[in-house]
Amino acid sequence: MENNFHAELKRYIDSKDNANANRVIMCEIGRSLAKNKDDFREVIESSNIVVPKNAGEIQLVDAFCENAPSNRKLLLGASFLINYNNKKVGFDGEEIVDDKAVKDTYKTMYEYFDSANFEDTSYVVTEDFYSVDGDEYSNVAADPVSAVAMALGAGANLGSKITESKMKKRYGVSDTLAKQQEAKSQVLKALIEKKTAEQKNKSDKNKKIIIGLSIFGALIVGGLIIYALKRR
Repeated sequence: MENNFHAELKRYIDSKDNANANRVIMCEIGRSLAKNKDDFREVIESSNIVVPKNAGEIQLVDAFCENAPSNRKLLLGASFLINYNNKKVGFDGEEIVDDKAVKDTYKTMYEYFDSANFEDTSYVVTEDFYSVDGDEYSNVAADPVSAVAMALGAGANLGSKITESKMKKRYGVSDTLAKQQEAKSQVLKALIEKKTAEQKNKSDKNKKIIIGLSIFGALIVGGLIIYALKRR
C-alpha cells in the first residue's frame, strides 16, 4: 500500500521528471527534520560531517545541502530515513521499509545533485563552516515565520560562509550550486510548514482545553448558586 510520498515520487520518476522527483524528496526531508531533529542529525554525523552539538535546523539543512553532491553515505542515510518515516504496509499487514523505494530515492538525489561529477567524500571528515555564529543560524523552533524569512532571503544562500565563489572553486560546477540553493529552499519551506502546522494544532488544543475548563468552571459556579438559593 503506497502513501502520498511514494505515489508522487513514482509518478515523477516514471515521467523522467528528475527535478520534481527531487522536490518531493526535499519536502520530505524537511518534514523528517521537523518530526525528529535528532534522527536527521544522526544521518549528518554518521556521514562524517561535523556539526556543533547545539546545531539548529537551519545549520543541519546547510550541512545536508552543502555535502549532498559529494557524500554518497549522506544521500543513502537520508534515503533510508525518508522511507523509514514512510513505511509501506506489506501483504501481511506489517509495516516495512521498501528497499526499492530507498534505491529510487537515492538515485533521484544522486542524479539531481550531479554526484557523478564529484569524488565520494563519505569517509572524509568534513568540518568546513558549521559554526554557531550569525543570525542566519537562528533556530527555526523559536519563531518559524521570522526564521524562514531570514533563511530563505537573498535567494536561499547556503549560509554566510558558503559563498558562490567557494562553491565553484570546490566543485567546479556552477549549475550544482543553483540546485543546492533550490534544494535548501524546498527543505526549509516544508520544514516551516510542518512546524507552523504543529504550532497551530498545539494552539487549537490549548484553546479547547481553556474553553472546556471555562465551561466546567461555569457549571460548578452555576451549581453552587442554585444550591445556595435552594438552601434559603
